[in-house]
Amino acid sequence: MLMDTPEIGSKYMGAVGGMFICVAEIGGVLGPFFMGALVDLTGAFFVGALFLTGLGLIVSILALSLKLERYR
Repeated sequence: MLMDTPEIGSKYMGAVGGMFICVAEIGGVLGPFFMGALVDLTGAFFVGALFLTGLGLIVSILALSLKLERYR
């Protein structure tokens, strides 16, 4: 999908791919880290699951708002 975006083009594909991988790696580490930290702090799995669910909802709302802004 990144390659098909006209604003990126082939000139910036390497930089954009690197930034995407960087963000994905950070999220791949911090998600389990925060989940484990919250389980350790509270002693319950539910708090960590609720935190990650909240983050997912926030990201979904932001993504939908970007998509809606594009069609205005």
